Amino acid sequence: MNLYPCTDCGGMFEASELATGMCYTCRTGKPAPAKRAPVIRWARDYDECVKCGTRSVTHEGYGLCRSCHSAWKKNGRKTRRGAPDLSSFEKPDRAPGYPWSMKYPQCVACGTQKIKHEAHGLCRRCYKASLRKQVA
Repeated sequence: MNLYPCTDCGGMFEASELATGMCYTCRTGKPAPAKRAPVIRWARDYDECVKCGTRSVTHEGYGLCRSCHSAWKKNGRKTRRGAPDLSSFEKPDRAPGYPWSMKYPQCVACGTQKIKHEAHGLCRRCYKASLRKQVA
């Protein structure tokens, strides 16, 4: 980052203000705004583990830290085959949208809601068909 001296006060300013030759304070008469530090979250949707509340152990999935997630997987697989039950854990509210997909109320090609959404407003069947058309 290149800094240049202000013609009025001698303070330093960035290259983006080079056209005026003055720092922000001399040009506007106001103190320069403080730069905000970026907000660093523990995970995209969570500030801490939903089970133990830690931030020191890395996020693994479903709002759980690595140690809680491994215990949760072991306990869940003992009680059920397949994926463990997540109903006891809080999940973040889903962003506003349609129940079938975020942007579309139904498949834009066939109009179904019974087949799961895949991409670009298409159900899995229509999306795979569109891929086959692109390849052929």
